[in-house]
Amino acid sequence: MADAAASKAVEGNLMGVQVPSPAPSFKKMQAIKNAKGFSLAELLLAAAILSLLSSMLLQTAISSFILNQTNRNSSIAIIHAQYA
Repeated sequence: MADAAASKAVEGNLMGVQVPSPAPSFKKMQAIKNAKGFSLAELLLAAAILSLLSSMLLQTAISSFILNQTNRNSSIAIIHAQYA
């Protein structure tokens, strides 16, 4: 029994040490190719689009607040001018 286990451990090399293959096998390459998920380029593109849209939304909100304050001041000035 020990001889069979030892012969299986030594298959392909002389010292019984597992040596990794230099290149991935075809099955491993297919598994990587068929893996689900997003690539780094897709994630970076999505992050860039999201940051662009959020900056546009923030700029719109800031302009709305400024215009709201300006129009409020104009309305108050018109009311004071009418009743003064």
